Amino acid sequence: MPTVNLIDLSSNNLWGEIPDGTTDLSTLGTLNLSQTYLTGKIPENIGAMQGLEIFDLSCNHLSGPIPPSMSSITSLSHLNLSHNLLSGPIPTTIQFSTFNDPSIYEANLGLCGLPL
Repeated sequence: MPTVNLIDLSSNNLWGEIPDGTTDLSTLGTLNLSQTYLTGKIPENIGAMQGLEIFDLSCNHLSGPIPPSMSSITSLSHLNLSHNLLSGPIPTTIQFSTFNDPSIYEANLGLCGLPL
């Protein structure tokens, strides 16, 4: 079976929650779900996506905290969570300290912590 490395579903009329099975794509390198109508929370087990290098969830209606398991995705080099309804502290792990551009968290009024 071929390996999928990139999924870009940005700017589509997707709605609802991020499907649980998404986190089974452990070798996926890029996941772009920006500018859709996704709601709910980022899956708690998102950290299972160990191959993820680029992850864009910007411009959705996602709510709740940034899952702690996201800190275990050490290959992650580009992250955009801006323009959602996320809340709580930004993780203070070594992985998240590399994301020091506040614009990736922009317009999530409930988020707090560095680099905001």
